[in-house]
Amino acid sequence: MPFRFPLEALLKVRSLLEQQERAELGRTVAAQFEQERRLNEADQVCHRYLQQMSDALARGLPATELHWCGLRMQGIENAHAMGEKELEKLKTARTAQTDRYLEARRQKKVVEHLRTDMLAKYSDEIAKREQRMIDDLHLAKLLREKSSSRIAS
Repeated sequence: MPFRFPLEALLKVRSLLEQQERAELGRTVAAQFEQERRLNEADQVCHRYLQQMSDALARGLPATELHWCGLRMQGIENAHAMGEKELEKLKTARTAQTDRYLEARRQKKVVEHLRTDMLAKYSDEIAKREQRMIDDLHLAKLLREKSSSRIAS
């Protein structure tokens, strides 16, 4: 009789859940890296704009233009602050998703371990049965030889 794991369906479900959680973790990590890339890019834009403002001030920028530059800089800073908040949210989401993935993995490992233990016990039982059959055959052969040697004498 072949080995049959009674919780095979549960193992498949746990494996599927682990795969889904791993995929979601990958998406979360990718979103976090993308947000970090956007923030770095925004930092570079901000740095270039500050350099342009500094150069314009050195050339004698009119006060009205300076006012608009200040407003633009304030907009850039606000956008950067919102980007930082979004990055923090993504980091929190990544941590939570990592926890969910690790829990799904742990649950799958529990069922896999149970399957491995059951398979080992099954293999041991099969080996014992086979050994008993071999022992019985050997005993039967010895009994036949003994009984035929008695009849011959």
